[in-house]
Amino acid sequence: DQELDDLGAAIEASGGDEYSTVSFSCLSGDVESVFERFSGVLRSPAFDAQRLELWKMLELDAIRRRRDDPDTMARMALAELVYGSPSVYSAETTPESVAKLSRSELIAYQRHFIRPNGSLLAVSGDITRERLQTLLEKGLLSWQRNPQELAPLPAITQRPAPGIYVLEREFDQASIAMGHLGPP
Repeated sequence: DQELDDLGAAIEASGGDEYSTVSFSCLSGDVESVFERFSGVLRSPAFDAQRLELWKMLELDAIRRRRDDPDTMARMALAELVYGSPSVYSAETTPESVAKLSRSELIAYQRHFIRPNGSLLAVSGDITRERLQTLLEKGLLSWQRNPQELAPLPAITQRPAPGIYVLEREFDQASIAMGHLGPP
């Protein structure tokens, strides 16, 4: 982190319901150094135990504050209306699920789901195709495809009824969310 900070660079990872991203930004003169770290984060992240404990603490706090935020409440209500309450797509993190999460589970998850199979790379900035090709060959060429197929996504069986649904709460503000099922 200190080395990245000294370079004015950043490596970020995030995940959602349908995809995950790992990205970096840096000055073009530092791209080789930062790309090496980026490929390490992508292929074998550290999952530092202290950071995991900090994340757990922050996540438990976010769970406690969920009902204090109208945007969060609207998002949760919409997900339950669209997907149904037993769906993984409307499931919310619980204190129990946070407590159970371990470093070894994160490593197993990363090895199973973060893979070159089907990955896309988007690049913009001051870098030539040749320089990028060299970085990719050095940092990611040996990254092996995972031969295990991913399980199919769970079917969505909920058929939401069109309508206006009001979740009454004691807030000084209002949030409105609108949604529907998209194509599979």
